[in-house]
Amino acid sequence: QQVVFIDDFHYIDRETQREIAQSLKEALFRGVPLCVALVPHRSEDIERANSDLRGRVTHIDMDYWETSELELIAERGFNKMNIDTSDGLREILALESAGSPHLMQKLCVEVCRVNNINSTFEQTKHVDLDYDSLVDVFRRTADNTRHGDTFDILDTGPKTRGKKRNTYDFIGGNDGDVYRCLIRAIAADPPKLTFKYNELKSRTEQQCVSNEAPRGRQIMETCEQMDGLLREKWSNERYLDWDQTREILAITDPYLLFYIRWSERLNMEVGKEYQKKLS
Repeated sequence: QQVVFIDDFHYIDRETQREIAQSLKEALFRGVPLCVALVPHRSEDIERANSDLRGRVTHIDMDYWETSELELIAERGFNKMNIDTSDGLREILALESAGSPHLMQKLCVEVCRVNNINSTFEQTKHVDLDYDSLVDVFRRTADNTRHGDTFDILDTGPKTRGKKRNTYDFIGGNDGDVYRCLIRAIAADPPKLTFKYNELKSRTEQQCVSNEAPRGRQIMETCEQMDGLLREKWSNERYLDWDQTREILAITDPYLLFYIRWSERLNMEVGKEYQKKLS
């Protein structure tokens, strides 16, 4: 029996979602097997599009990998090469991978490159990194993620029409507008892919050295603008998603988060607590 599969349902505009959901309801009544794919934070979109589907939908959670699962990639891979590493290093690599097993593999490869390891050791060798070497691993990996254009779009924002944007003073001596402030909030520790509005507001305030920080409405409008700009530039790709109804901002590509944190474009310090984990 064939199954009707609808991919990326969450990318479809709300009105079209409602039309599709109505058709799905009719198909279900006729016994047609259906499968609809959505990102985790929008898993209820199909039921929101048609409330009659509630109770008729079974959710199969295929979320990002857990930190412990990502650590196994490093543990098993390094063991195959007779390399012994610290628990702290493996945990750090897993945290920065943000649920992506592919990014975790790339970081492990870069650890080997930084240490000039090209083959399996005959006997077990302990390999660890100091903080500067760890940052070097992250910088090299970020340089290969090719998210520079995406960053520029988020950082520049839409064209201004006469009125100049407010500028905010950031911790560390830099300044910038609301778009730069929001990107810094995304980049701040700890690394996360999904931000509720209250957390995003708190993070933006923490980036500013005084009480002058973007206000709530301004933050939401900026999230909406960022989402729209990326949709306009790449209609078939999604790197960032703003859910206006739930007030949730999601980075849908872990590589984009990694680039924002480690590409040096923001000139801000992140991951300083990793020094303790490496000691």
